Amino acid sequence: MYHLLAASLLIISQIHYIELAPTENYPYSEALASNYKLYWKYNATHITFETHVQTHGSVGFGISKTGLMFPADVVVGFVSNNQGTLYDRHTIAHVPPIMDKSQDWVLLESMQTGNDTVLKFSRALDTNDSEDVPIKAGVTHVIWDFTKTVPQPPTQVVYHGTNRGSKDITLINSGGVPVGK
Repeated sequence: MYHLLAASLLIISQIHYIELAPTENYPYSEALASNYKLYWKYNATHITFETHVQTHGSVGFGISKTGLMFPADVVVGFVSNNQGTLYDRHTIAHVPPIMDKSQDWVLLESMQTGNDTVLKFSRALDTNDSEDVPIKAGVTHVIWDFTKTVPQPPTQVVYHGTNRGSKDITLINSGGVPVGK
């Protein structure tokens, strides 16, 4: 009996998280945290992101002017009953993000697996919207968060607690935006 229990514990300890492949081949990717993966591509006018986050709650992603949680252009999304929802918001203080007047982020695809919430979304590099942060060549301050629960009602924002962070990454190469990719 002892050997069976020890063998069972050994097998359980060998189980690892298997990363879900992105919905398409992306030229760029970055791990924002051990459980938050970002994929992206861009062309002369738009950028597309795909997030893979180990949660069945809400997922937040944003472009920050300073690297802090505000001021920032953010998107908050989730999957509930196999239906994806995405909101274009912005932050101005240590309060829940405010809904943008113009919804410039567009949800392209969403799904939930055993462990992950996957959201694929895009927007123009420069929306000419004062509530959005233009995405330019060079280093970009990105922010991220996630929650363990889906907001109720859907327009409400659930507080992320310590499940958040920021990272400086190059979203668009300094050589400029490729045309036709």
